[in-house]
Amino acid sequence: MDDATGRIVAASAAARSALTDIRGELVAARAELDVALRQPLLSPEERKALQEAAERGDMGREMRGFADDVGRGEADWESFLRGDDDRGALLAGFVQRSEIEHGERLGAAFADAPAPSDVDDPRPPRGGPQAP
Repeated sequence: MDDATGRIVAASAAARSALTDIRGELVAARAELDVALRQPLLSPEERKALQEAAERGDMGREMRGFADDVGRGEADWESFLRGDDDRGALLAGFVQRSEIEHGERLGAAFADAPAPSDVDDPRPPRGGPQAP
């Protein structure tokens, strides 16, 4: 085997090994995602707080109607937030209204908050990008 063929064979073997590693990582990530998806989105306290806020009308008239549906057992917060029921337009409208009403304030709060220690912070360093 000549030198060029040897390099090609070695590169091919390295690529196959990398692909095997990536597939293993994908399988592990999918398993982790499956576990996360089975966990409830809300604690009982959070569910209660949402229900009470919606019942008071703090979240708008449409969400008060949703809270009534929850109270009658015709809907639940978990399915609603996961998008597993037929109220997707209601959720989208609520998110859009909330973004308009609170987006600027929340954006500033997130921009100033430290990133969690277990994630890479995708934001540029404070003070903006560094000049070369």
